[in-house]
Amino acid sequence: MVYDPPSALGGDEDEGDALRPARWRRAALAVLAAAFVLMWAGGVATHWAGGAASRERGWLASPFLTLAGLIVVLSARTRRGGAALAALALFGFAVEVLGARTGFPFGAYSYTGALWPRLFGVPVVMGFAWMVLVAHGWSIFARMRWPAPLASVAAALWTTAVDL
Repeated sequence: MVYDPPSALGGDEDEGDALRPARWRRAALAVLAAAFVLMWAGGVATHWAGGAASRERGWLASPFLTLAGLIVVLSARTRRGGAALAALALFGFAVEVLGARTGFPFGAYSYTGALWPRLFGVPVVMGFAWMVLVAHGWSIFARMRWPAPLASVAAALWTTAVDL
């Protein structure tokens, strides 16, 4: 099975399974993308001008990850694709809860106070972080038209490398 980029998240909008009206989605994506670019540019400029991120600016990490997650979710072409992304975010969050509580599968770790709000001791945005990284990795390798199993393994390895 070879990945088909236009139908990656469950098919084309023409199939009658459209997630949202195209006009509304494009407008929302434009607003979210503009906010994301402003936050990213502001973070880079602040870092260059004043050195490493300080506690005063640390609160911006959660809104930044939330924007990234919303952009990915709104990019889903179908309800099935949106559901797959939501399931991925929930799975990632569950793995983080398991990891933070038991040390499995990543070893012992904990979170700083920068990311909020928290549920079960884990920042809620960690689900978005998993979703964004996996969707990014998948899109890279799938666009190369690799067979789905190979693209999945490559995406997992890429996601792990980016997260390190």
